[in-house]
Amino acid sequence: MIKRVLLSRLSWIPLVLILGWQAYKTVVPKPYQLDNVRKILANQIIEDAVNKVPSFEHIEKIAILKFKGDYTNFVTHKFKEELFKTGKYNIVKDSILKRILKEFGKEEVPIYSYEEALKIGKKIGTEGVIFGEILEFLQDEKEAKMEMFIRLLDLNNEKAVFIDSFSGRLPKNVTSFNYMKARIKDTALGMRIVFWILFVGFLPLATFFIIKKVLEKESNLSNLILMCCYVFVNFLFAFILTGFSIDTFWAFLFILISFGLSIFYNYFIFNFFEKYWM
Repeated sequence: MIKRVLLSRLSWIPLVLILGWQAYKTVVPKPYQLDNVRKILANQIIEDAVNKVPSFEHIEKIAILKFKGDYTNFVTHKFKEELFKTGKYNIVKDSILKRILKEFGKEEVPIYSYEEALKIGKKIGTEGVIFGEILEFLQDEKEAKMEMFIRLLDLNNEKAVFIDSFSGRLPKNVTSFNYMKARIKDTALGMRIVFWILFVGFLPLATFFIIKKVLEKESNLSNLILMCCYVFVNFLFAFILTGFSIDTFWAFLFILISFGLSIFYNYFIFNFFEKYWM
């Protein structure tokens, strides 16, 4: 019974559709997100801003308020996320910040007043507050433009210890390939690993009719060539899931492990098919 189901090509259509839909959601932006060009530009400027934000020994915990002019909340959220990754500060959770802002009646209103930021920071009990404004975030026929202004407020001394503006431009004809890379890298590593395992695990089963035809030839060379093709496809998919670049230790480790596991799994599955299903 199980064998008949696995050998039926139609039985794999639902799985292929599910995996295709998940891949589509990974690459294509959600309705509330910015267009491709401005998203890439925002990521570049945020990375620059996060790298330049200094750390202070007497400031450990900070609150990051929604930037004025950030109508989609994309810039504020991404800035929090990237600053948290640096480990420079402990950042107040959104749930706590939302509760405090609700008390002030500012839940949906961006804060750009020095006095209001000071009050909210003291109410939360942090040593610092970051707030700012998006001065320009436009896209015309030729390019996208963005300018952002941020402040880091020291609540102990009640003064701004860091003030800076960040701006940039990006041609509108930036390729969708670059955007896809950004979307892949934004996907959680665990989710990408799950995608790879599912792909590698079901590929030989979904294409068993190809393996069956090659095994019927009883040629070791043909078997080896086909198995190498499967390993290459698995390796290529792993490389795609790294965002088309092996620029970190984890990306290199992922590629190395995936290559080894792919060889082992495909060797096992070929032997299994040859022994029990031929």
